Amino acid sequence: MNTRNACFTSLEFSRVFKSNTCAPANYPTRMWPGETYAGWVAYKYDTQLSLGGEPGPPAPTPKLITLNNAVIAACDAIDGVEDGVVSDPTQCDFDPATILCEGEEADECLTQTEVDMVNDIYAGLIDPTTGEQFWPGYERGSELEWAGHIYPFIIPLGYFQNVVVDDPEWSYETFDFTDPTTLRAC
Repeated sequence: MNTRNACFTSLEFSRVFKSNTCAPANYPTRMWPGETYAGWVAYKYDTQLSLGGEPGPPAPTPKLITLNNAVIAACDAIDGVEDGVVSDPTQCDFDPATILCEGEEADECLTQTEVDMVNDIYAGLIDPTTGEQFWPGYERGSELEWAGHIYPFIIPLGYFQNVVVDDPEWSYETFDFTDPTTLRAC
């Protein structure tokens, strides 16, 4: 029985159970590597500053706003309603190369390196051994939320430092998500 079923069962039979506390089911051995992946990709491409901004409280950078605006322009009307929302990101096939800088780098476009980074984040974490999806990528239309993930937050970092590698000095910058041996350690 999974957590969701246990919660529904306890609610259905609330007269039997004296208290009821339910939490969402999650899969931390996949979720924390998946959450750390975006930061690792941004670090690998050296795009943390341009797309994530300065470390600190997350806020969308001008480039993330440009990217999101382009996604909305390309995919908003897929559902027949222009409301500034990508209602079904699985139907959106926006290609970030469409906003590739043609001249000098600017906030209104992406460099080739940034396009590559965005494509990797859209693709998600792939198991290098099987080629299968390990953790889903971020959906098109979610770009304004990326700033909080381009620098990994404390919970997944603590998971790696204290559970996976037992090293409080461990850094996602030294991890290699494309190496089957290191990903299997998760």
